[in-house]
Amino acid sequence: MKRIYIFSMLAFLFAGNTKAQDNASATAATDSLKVIVQQAEKGNAVAQNIVGTWYYNGKHYAQDYGKAFQWWSAAAAQKNVEAYGNLGLLYQYGRGVERDSVKALRLYVSSINGGNKQLLQQRETLAEKGKDNFNSILAGICYQEGKGVAQNTNRAIQLFSLAAKNNSADAYRELGFIYQRTKKEDVAQRMFANAAKLGDIPSAYQYAKTVIKSKSATPAQSQEAVSYLIKAAEAGNLQAQCDLGMLYYQGNIVTKDMPNAVKWFKTAATGGWPMAQWNLALCLIDGNGTERNYDEAIYWLGEATAKGYMKMFTTQCNDSEKGWKDKPFMTYLKGMSLYFAENKDVTGAYETFKEIRKDVPEAQIMMSVCLANKNYKKPNAKKAFKELAKVAETGNAVAQFYVASLYEAGNGTDKDTEKAVQLYKQAADGGYAVAQCYLGDLFYEGRLTKQSYADAVRYYQMAEAQGQLTETAALRYAQCLTDGLGGLTKDTEKAEALKKRDFKNHVIPMLRTL
Repeated sequence: MKRIYIFSMLAFLFAGNTKAQDNASATAATDSLKVIVQQAEKGNAVAQNIVGTWYYNGKHYAQDYGKAFQWWSAAAAQKNVEAYGNLGLLYQYGRGVERDSVKALRLYVSSINGGNKQLLQQRETLAEKGKDNFNSILAGICYQEGKGVAQNTNRAIQLFSLAAKNNSADAYRELGFIYQRTKKEDVAQRMFANAAKLGDIPSAYQYAKTVIKSKSATPAQSQEAVSYLIKAAEAGNLQAQCDLGMLYYQGNIVTKDMPNAVKWFKTAATGGWPMAQWNLALCLIDGNGTERNYDEAIYWLGEATAKGYMKMFTTQCNDSEKGWKDKPFMTYLKGMSLYFAENKDVTGAYETFKEIRKDVPEAQIMMSVCLANKNYKKPNAKKAFKELAKVAETGNAVAQFYVASLYEAGNGTDKDTEKAVQLYKQAADGGYAVAQCYLGDLFYEGRLTKQSYADAVRYYQMAEAQGQLTETAALRYAQCLTDGLGGLTKDTEKAEALKKRDFKNHVIPMLRTL
């Protein structure tokens, strides 16, 4: 069963002008093999797939799954569909690679969708014979999604049901989604419950969500749903984390608990969940369950608006009853928008911040920042430095960062790179992500301080843990992962994932809409 389909390309060896092996000379056979290897080494994907098959089967070469993986990977990189399937085989059984059924499934589906119909036929036949759940799920997904075959929901249900009879959590989950899409909510809930009992986290979340939304759920069912929701949240499910935060925020089923709500909103926000980012910003603006922090709130609003919350942002800005209009936060937003406008209006920003300076510490800091800016109508860097230093001494990380920048530039005080680095460290250790990324960059470049990839990585990881890496910091952190710098184990997969994520500054585009 394991090797049936991998022979499909061996016809390449014996088709056309080649003759039966027993009638040909040993020399001719050897020459033909050399031709295949030469073609493989020159990048021929079909030949690469064949050489990989030889290593897998121990034919012509000693069996070597590692080399089979290398040749099949080379062929797959050129979108050879048989190679996709062969790599799936390695991942399914953990031969030459770490066993990973999810990768195996993905590779098999790619192979089938690319035209390898024989693979689907073989796996479907094995599924009907009850040959392990994997085949039933693979074939079921192909029919469910129309991969390599016409979409057929009924056939998908039949195949998933074969695996469900053998207590497959994956099969129960897929059936749950099918019944959910066809509006058979009761059946879907039952399928998710079965999968959740078998330990499937996505199903635990789906079951919890349907029960919590249900108007007919019993108290016992509701408590069970919360238990599953917590389990899914703790396992890293971002939706579950956000929903759990909302339960604590509203006091729905559970006792109202704002610090716990903020905790889960922040966990999901850091993971990139837009609704959690929006909810966290609201809590930070009002000081609800956490210390009020306008700067951090603006950061999360920027992230949320970049992911679909711009309309809500505009509504809040213009709503004087339930929103921010005519309130201190709106004034602070206006000041920040003037400061970061394309045609920067530092004087206008200063006057705006001045309106709320008594009630908003962040406004006092920004007034000093404006005062130190040469574009202010009457710049006074010495006064700005003195005022910022007072706030910095109280442990305010943002003020510490700005004082550090003045020491670095020698603006309003004598230039002192040693004090600058010291204050950047204090700001970074105080949790200010901007300082963490900037300090990481200093260590990465060896600027103002001795170069240290280990220190750069440490500060990048601090910012990453808060979900607030800058674009430059993310790229440099990815390079450290690629090259194994700073004590890191090489991790090209994580490095590539970092490079693909959006780390652009979304705050300034948001502010410029005001």
